[in-house]
Amino acid sequence: MPKLHEVIETCLSPADTFAYIAEFANAEIWDPGTLESRRIDAGPLGVGARYAVTVKVGGSSAPMTYWIET
Repeated sequence: MPKLHEVIETCLSPADTFAYIAEFANAEIWDPGTLESRRIDAGPLGVGARYAVTVKVGGSSAPMTYWIET
């Protein structure tokens, strides 16, 4: 399974940074390869939270499902 590892400079605290990045609906803002990202389940943000994500692939797009695993 692919895993994402990114380095992003920020002036936010570690806790605020984690909260922002963990809410993957924000991916459209910080990831230029993300065309759309929205939460597809209910409940608190955490392990098991799922997102419908559309990413750029060459000249087209591809739908994906992302979820928080650990």
